[in-house]
Amino acid sequence: MADGQIESLLGQPSTAIYIEKLRDRGYGEAGITNVAYARRDRFHREFRPHIERALSDEMAPRDRKVVEIGCGAGSVTHAFTEMFAQVTAFEINTSMVDLVRERKDIYGLDTLVIHHLPPAEVVPAAIDAAEPGGVFMLYAVLEHMLESERFETLSALWKAMDPVSGIPDLHIYVGNTPNRLSWQDLHTHQTPFLINLPHETARRYMELNPDINLAAHMLAAHRDGGDDSFATTRARRGLGISFHDFEIAFDGADLNECIVLPDIAQPAQDYDVLLAAFFLNAGIDVPMCFAMRDMNFMIRRPQNADDAARTRAYNAQVRDRFAKTVATRLEAIARKIAQTG
Repeated sequence: MADGQIESLLGQPSTAIYIEKLRDRGYGEAGITNVAYARRDRFHREFRPHIERALSDEMAPRDRKVVEIGCGAGSVTHAFTEMFAQVTAFEINTSMVDLVRERKDIYGLDTLVIHHLPPAEVVPAAIDAAEPGGVFMLYAVLEHMLESERFETLSALWKAMDPVSGIPDLHIYVGNTPNRLSWQDLHTHQTPFLINLPHETARRYMELNPDINLAAHMLAAHRDGGDDSFATTRARRGLGISFHDFEIAFDGADLNECIVLPDIAQPAQDYDVLLAAFFLNAGIDVPMCFAMRDMNFMIRRPQNADDAARTRAYNAQVRDRFAKTVATRLEAIARKIAQTG
């Protein structure tokens, strides 16, 4: 949305009502901005055009149904209702479910169905809700799962996509998910390299630097519950994921044959350029979406050998484009380093 559209959105009675509901719940201005409209706007502006490009050849998005695992406050869920035929959303957090239900009532989101379930029941229920041509949405959620939960979720969805025994034409969209391989952390600690450290090293570093974002919260968890509590709290806040999670959960499948939308994000920031350069130079043969700090991509299990070959060829084309962009950007980075050195 353009600035004028955002101003128009803020002027809508439904948005004004929802903002007051958020204030009543103790949200500050930054939280209100994100939950009320900014995340929804970002999805439409940055991600929706690419998703439509990936899905429209077989079936228009408006004819597809979405199953969202971990909808949170429903900011992006709202955007899904404006793009797809129906959205079935699952959430484990009671306060988040209440927020989504308020949003549904205030905005009249008739195509949104919300389920509040305990963690162990979410994925089986999500698979039961899926239909041919549907999309599993994993938006800003995988990084908040424990490792065991993440493997179980991805493995179950992969099996549901089996071309012989699964549900036809299913996709998985992974969105706005931090990359644990990136040196820059803008998600959790906002301190370079910290999410890459093992738990004890990270804890001791936070003790030396207590002003680090979320350090007080995590150190309090350690005081109250010891090492296990610290590790769990840190994982829940988000330590990112990487291509390794998907290779494991997908039983060693070639990711170049199942990532059908690897190029939503481009290496625009220096930290993305440097990580992509390492992937390219080291010959790490995975789709280039896994070289971005903020990962966004679409998964579709290949239906046959020809399908797999087409997807692999597309990923090779994207890799070539990234290589040219990275080469140009590296020259600029080198000049910057020379000037500051």
